[in-house]
Formats: sequence, structure tokens, C-alpha cells
Amino acid sequence: MSLSWRSRLLLALYPDRVVWLQAAKGLHPRITAKSSVSCTVDKAMPWRGALSVLPEVLRTAQASGMRVTAILSNRLLRYALVPNPDSARSREELDLLARHAFARAHGDTVANWDIRLSDAASGQPALASAVDRELIVTLRETIVASGARLVSIQPYLMAAFNHLNRGRRIRNGIFVLVEPERLSLLAWKQEGWCGVQQVYATNDWMDSLHG
Repeated sequence: MSLSWRSRLLLALYPDRVVWLQAAKGLHPRITAKSSVSCTVDKAMPWRGALSVLPEVLRTAQASGMRVTAILSNRLLRYALVPNPDSARSREELDLLARHAFARAHGDTVANWDIRLSDAASGQPALASAVDRELIVTLRETIVASGARLVSIQPYLMAAFNHLNRGRRIRNGIFVLVEPERLSLLAWKQEGWCGVQQVYATNDWMDSLHG
């Protein structure tokens, strides 16, 4: 295997930019390069701007031969709780439960979404994330065309939560993740998910808490 596969490229896709970070793996991983490329926001398809500049990003990062992890901004995603996932008897039934959780709020448009479930504690609701399927398909094709290997696509909310809580066991809490114009809130009780919500927020949202 080529030694280049030991290098890792982390992509963070937002509606208005793509941030990338290149790291060399080993006993002491180190960042070898990083940058950001801005793009025009497409209000109808908020992921389209990021994917339009992705080939440029991959060329600049010299991504060929690298392992790529893509983090998707919460502004590109929807979240829902899936009650009673343990009732599913197959992967197909579990997928139907997840799709139904989104359909109740969003209707038939969920037919065009790629839906994934996070791990859930036994007897507890599962957390589901949904993203336009076209985003996933185009993202994979663009990375493969660059000669890189896509190893993971992660919702920002879960990536940030898992990073912060690595090695911890907090039974109850609320996690708040801040992005421009977006607050994502994830609540859990007795180590099980009990709420997820995304709300619009201005830059001075913290001041309003003291109003």
C-alpha cells in the first residue's frame, strides 16, 4: 500500500465555504496544511456552493492518495428522534421507522433524502440525520475522481458531541453547537436521547439570554 494512504484530509462543508485540514498519521499526528475556500450560497440548494468549489479544494490539498473524512454543517442537515428503534426486526424496518420520523414533519420530500441512524442505548430513542441524497452522491463522486478515498461522512452535531464527550459518561445534559445563524441543541436523559432541535440565531443570541 502506498504511504500516501497514511495521510488524512478532513473536509468541513458549509453553505458558504469549505474548510480543509491535512494531517500526517503516526504516533504523533501533526497538521501539515490547512485552508478555506469561500463559495456563493445557493439558497435553494445550500450544499451546491460547497460542492462547486470542492474540486479546487481537492487539487489545492493534493488529495490524491489520501483518506478523506467529510464533516457536514448542521445547516445542510435535518435531525429527528426515532422512538422505539428496538421494535424493528430488520435493517429495512429500521430505515422505515427513521424515514417515517422525518415524513411526519417534512412530508414526501424525504424520498430524496439520505437518512442515517446513530447508535442508541437499548430501549432508548435513536438519533437520525437526513441530507439531500444528491449531496452524498456528488460528494462521493468528486472525491473518488480526485484519487482520494472517502472513509467517513459525519454530521457536525454528532462529530462535535462525540469529540467533546469522548471518555465521559454524563447521564443527563443539553449540548449546544453554534454556527452562523444556527443553533443545534441535543438533549439526553439517563444516557438516552430525549430531544433535538435546530433554531435560527443571530450573532448576538447569547445577549438575548440575559435580556
